[in-house]
Amino acid sequence: MPNPAPSPTPPAPVRRPPRRALWFMLLLMLSIVAAVAGVSRFVLRSADKSIRADLEQTLAARAGTQATRLAVWYGALYDQTATLADSDVVRLFASEADANRYDTSALLRMSQSGADEDNLAFRPDADELDGQTRLGGQSPLMRRQLEDFLSRRPLTSAALFNSRGEMFLTANVSAPGAVPAAASPLLTETARQVAATGVPRVLPARLDAAHRLVMDMALPVFAPLYVDASGTKGVGALVVGVDLSSRLHPAEPDKSAREPGRLLQIAPDGVEELTVGSAPVPLPGWNPDATGGISLAARSLPGEQEQVYSLALPVPGTPLLAEQDVPVGVADARYHAFRRSVLLSAALLTVVAALLLVMLWWWLLGRRERAVAAELRDLYETVTRQNRIIDGVNTTMEDGIALSDRNGRFQYANQAFATLAGETPSALLDKNCSSLSRPDVSRSVQAHTEAVQRADAPLTFTENLEVDGQCRRYQVACSPFRNERGDMIGVVSVYRDITELLAAQERARHMVSQTVHVFVRAIEAVDPYLRGQSARTGELAAALAEQMDMPEHDETLRTAANLSQIGMIQLPRELLTKTGMLTPEERSRLEKHVDYARDALEGIDFGMPVLEAITQMHERLDGSGYPRRLHGDAIGMDGRILAVAGTFCAMLRPRSYRQARNVGEALAILSVTPYRYDPRVVDALRAYLDTPGGRAFLDGLIAA
Repeated sequence: MPNPAPSPTPPAPVRRPPRRALWFMLLLMLSIVAAVAGVSRFVLRSADKSIRADLEQTLAARAGTQATRLAVWYGALYDQTATLADSDVVRLFASEADANRYDTSALLRMSQSGADEDNLAFRPDADELDGQTRLGGQSPLMRRQLEDFLSRRPLTSAALFNSRGEMFLTANVSAPGAVPAAASPLLTETARQVAATGVPRVLPARLDAAHRLVMDMALPVFAPLYVDASGTKGVGALVVGVDLSSRLHPAEPDKSAREPGRLLQIAPDGVEELTVGSAPVPLPGWNPDATGGISLAARSLPGEQEQVYSLALPVPGTPLLAEQDVPVGVADARYHAFRRSVLLSAALLTVVAALLLVMLWWWLLGRRERAVAAELRDLYETVTRQNRIIDGVNTTMEDGIALSDRNGRFQYANQAFATLAGETPSALLDKNCSSLSRPDVSRSVQAHTEAVQRADAPLTFTENLEVDGQCRRYQVACSPFRNERGDMIGVVSVYRDITELLAAQERARHMVSQTVHVFVRAIEAVDPYLRGQSARTGELAAALAEQMDMPEHDETLRTAANLSQIGMIQLPRELLTKTGMLTPEERSRLEKHVDYARDALEGIDFGMPVLEAITQMHERLDGSGYPRRLHGDAIGMDGRILAVAGTFCAMLRPRSYRQARNVGEALAILSVTPYRYDPRVVDALRAYLDTPGGRAFLDGLIAA
């Protein structure tokens, strides 16, 4: 870009507000506000977690106490009922009723009569009574024993079932001797399963006819030991109804003295609340977790507007849940008070920080005013000095530099570009690129500018331009020139003369080629059987690379093939020309030629992976090659192609120790499985030999 000419005197200082400092202060203030807000948010979240944890711990402790009391109370009832179910009289009575398949309805009627075992014993025909009648005569006594058991415990009813789930004896503490009602299908099925599995079960609480919440507990009754020595044969089930009223309403009339919390149960349809005198109330959304309890969360209660934080723990062995809760408003009151304190502290801290920043701003403003003049003078001198340096660099640069806008008008050009265009730098300013003195330069700039505008990205071109009657090769690097918003407003073009560089590269390539040919003649002078082998291998390898759509490997393959036998120079002539088969020691020594080649060539920079190709062309996919016994993917593509080309050319020519092989034999050896040679390269060789060029190569190879 054109550099402004220095003014004779520096501009006078202008008093302007230090906007950068102002923006810095605003940014600092915003940072402080953001930091205060972040810290406040973190503190509030930590406080909320802590309060929630304390609440959960408190409710869990209360629910644990309640669950423990219920577990102890239920455990005592269970143990007493289990003792009754395991008594000899119950086991004997249930075993006889189950084994003889008596009419259960008749047994139920007889159990409610006044007959008993003593009355039957005095009957004159007692010995002639059938088993059902004798058992029915014992039923009233058994019923009274059950009623006596119920009367001393918070139990409402008891019933005996046989193994088929049929009830044959029942007792009710509220209506002794009453006609029993039929058992529900659920109770019948439960009794049958308990008798079959021997595993007790507890059913969810239900509302009975007396408006009591009753939880049915079914325990197995096993056959007496004289019937089943193992004592594990189930002959029936004892089902008792546990009255939960005492756990719902303690005897204390003082409401504050009552046990806090609610009693819930897990029913088939979900969680239900148990209340005195009414059926269990479903609680939607109260779902148990993996532990069987209910984790802490805000939930709604039926008929109540305010939510509660609730938590429930399971009572072992029962579907009951001991629940504790606290209203959301009461629980959150502590958090809201803390939140108000935190917000007030944050507001005060923000105000104090703002006041400190304002004071700092006024102090910096006064200090800056005193230094503005000196800074502007130093800046002016620095810019003037830098402009002189840039002008001197642009003037002495050999590369041509030009800046043109989107319409092709030059905004800047250095001396080198002006010379290339046949103009002066001042004449180029605001001149359209289509009107330059040299048409080829004009067309070049115009074409490159349009290409960069279309691509909106840097591009590099190589082209010939005529300078002083000579055709010169130029490399042109073009880049978009953008404004502060990132919009492209022009194109910067840099023209570099690479004619001498290309000539030097060509001379270097020619020197490498001559060196390679010298090495090849030296190799072929050692072993007459190697004469022409390197050139033919390189020719075939290049043809296979082209057959496989890899033309970029051509120069590497030809150079590597020509130098592949250079290590043979260091081997004894008698070893190379031996007519018989080589011994293992001789073959190991012969394989050293790869190491000799690597030592001879590793200091030469070919600009291509020639050395890697030479050291890998004798490797095989199955690891049987040399010198490093490489496997599979460890062998590069150049080495794989040279392996196939070199082996094929070697097999079709005679050696001191064997005759030449034909094409079929050679291809068969290359295709042996497991593959030693890359099958893709072998397939490319087959396809190449079917082409006119391949047949011509084969004829020349065989005739050599």
